[in-house]
Amino acid sequence: MLSKSLIRAKWLRTVWFAGMLLSAMIAMGGAGHAQSGEKIFTIAKYPVDATGTNAVAAKRQATAQGRRSAFRSLLKRLVPSSAYSQIEQLKKLDPNPYIGSIRVRSEENSSTRYIATLDFSFVPEAVRTLLGQHGVSYIDQSAPPTGLMLLYSAPKAGGKRAMNGSKGSASWRSVWSDLDLTNSLTPLKLLRTAGSLDPNTAGALLAADPAAIGELAARQQMAQIIIAEAKPVPASNELHITLAGQDAAGRFAVTTRYRLDDDFVYSLELAAVIAQGVIESRWKTHMTAGGGTSSASGGALAPLQVLAEFSNLGQWQRQQQVLSSTPGVRNMQVGSLSGRSASIALSFPGGGDALRGALVPRGLTLESINGFWILR
Repeated sequence: MLSKSLIRAKWLRTVWFAGMLLSAMIAMGGAGHAQSGEKIFTIAKYPVDATGTNAVAAKRQATAQGRRSAFRSLLKRLVPSSAYSQIEQLKKLDPNPYIGSIRVRSEENSSTRYIATLDFSFVPEAVRTLLGQHGVSYIDQSAPPTGLMLLYSAPKAGGKRAMNGSKGSASWRSVWSDLDLTNSLTPLKLLRTAGSLDPNTAGALLAADPAAIGELAARQQMAQIIIAEAKPVPASNELHITLAGQDAAGRFAVTTRYRLDDDFVYSLELAAVIAQGVIESRWKTHMTAGGGTSSASGGALAPLQVLAEFSNLGQWQRQQQVLSSTPGVRNMQVGSLSGRSASIALSFPGGGDALRGALVPRGLTLESINGFWILR
């Protein structure tokens, strides 16, 4: 029987790499030349799926499509999103000269269909040369490894069976395990929770309390650690995802709300994909901004209410990524959400005027209209 999860994973990967911008950033002055991130030239756990006149034709087509898609994914991984327009033509190139090897992780087939999970390893110097010849800035230095501890808060009432404590927790871990955490610009190591956390400790961690984070990091023998909590709220048909902790770009806490899909595991998958993008986006912003220098360092931390306006899901997801990775943004929470707008609460040094200046080089506009801050 063909795997439904593989088909769904392919769609998620396509959405992430083709439909969502990670973060609009300050363009780099020149190409990066760090040699410490060779793993980032591998696009692993990539799902492929194709149908052909026979099994051989289906496999050939799936592999060819995978090569092209993985190549585009690699370019987007390396290039700041502010320079995405520079790689539009490069994405159309034949990927074969840049591929070093292809490894099969798993595969299934019928007489006319082939689905598999593949690892595409690209030749680092060939890719660097290509980008350099076209004057495209890129980042090829991965962040130091960060520990990732998963928390799952089951609903007390109203949840489906899939949302109960044991099933939900297992699913939350499973969807993260299916992601390529090793070869990312921000490699993550999944950690096991050493017993259940008491409510006070969990609350402190999710608020990015420095003492709580430091104690947990020391206990897990990690220099950096992030907590990722999934909390389904059936009463409002929402899934709340909180990322908090200390990564290579600094201390942060971000909460995002998603609508619950009928398929609960699918909701968790989408949330994990976006959460990984937030973490990677923070590192890219950190690097392109000069290793953590923030233009938003002045001014007192001020609370803001922002109304984000968007025309489609991809634009809204991009707005979330840009905001959450902007240096200085704290305590970001998404409130009410409709098909064209969302309310966002956050804090920023210097208030709305300062945030407006920080967002301009990242491709977003923030305007004060009749006393309301409008994000577009």
